[in-house]
Amino acid sequence: MTNLEGLVVGSLNKLQGFDTADNVSLETAKKFYQDNYRFCLRYIPNSTYPPGNDLTEEEAKDILLGGLALMVVQHVRGTHWIANGALGQQDGEKAATWCQNQVKLPPKVSVWCDLETMENAKDHALVIDYCREWYHAVYNAGYTPGLYVGAGVKLSSEQLYDLPFQNYWKSVSSVPAVYERGYQMVQNNSPHSANGFQKFGINIDENKTYIDNLLGRSQMLILPEFAEKLAKEHYQ
Repeated sequence: MTNLEGLVVGSLNKLQGFDTADNVSLETAKKFYQDNYRFCLRYIPNSTYPPGNDLTEEEAKDILLGGLALMVVQHVRGTHWIANGALGQQDGEKAATWCQNQVKLPPKVSVWCDLETMENAKDHALVIDYCREWYHAVYNAGYTPGLYVGAGVKLSSEQLYDLPFQNYWKSVSSVPAVYERGYQMVQNNSPHSANGFQKFGINIDENKTYIDNLLGRSQMLILPEFAEKLAKEHYQ
């Protein structure tokens, strides 16, 4: 199996990017790049999510050729779902196998767990079990597991920190800070809508990268020529 070409690099500080559940064409990726967006997060299914506009190898190639760095996020199970360890393992394994087989994503790239809207959010032990099992399934496949801390998460700052994750992404919702570490990516409040907005024909939420308090960075796939351009524009 041949993986996607590119370099896996730690994100630079304060890069502007977006996440989207819509397919991104080469033409669209180029438009975002020209508008100073530098990365894209695209969605993949969980173990029950019906087939849809999920990231594929061909789309990933278009995103990279358009100049954008790439990361992956798995769809949440919807609203009012029940978190537990067994589901965490199922979803983590689905994320890993989709990235390996459908995207051909190389190792070390950040793959994010979308944690939000659990019916049993106050049952901290079961939510923690879900997160741990998801983490280990993705980590054992060679990727860098990350956690999106979304709406309805009731874990404390310390409980988030104690999870095995070392990469955290803050949603627009009111959620705890991650004790000591902080966040490596923050979803921006849109000036248009709390649920994102449409740009260049697709629905997006904007995000910005950060180096966290422990010097951690999210891990992105990018083509070498665009990695060089990114470094030059960032450090000049």
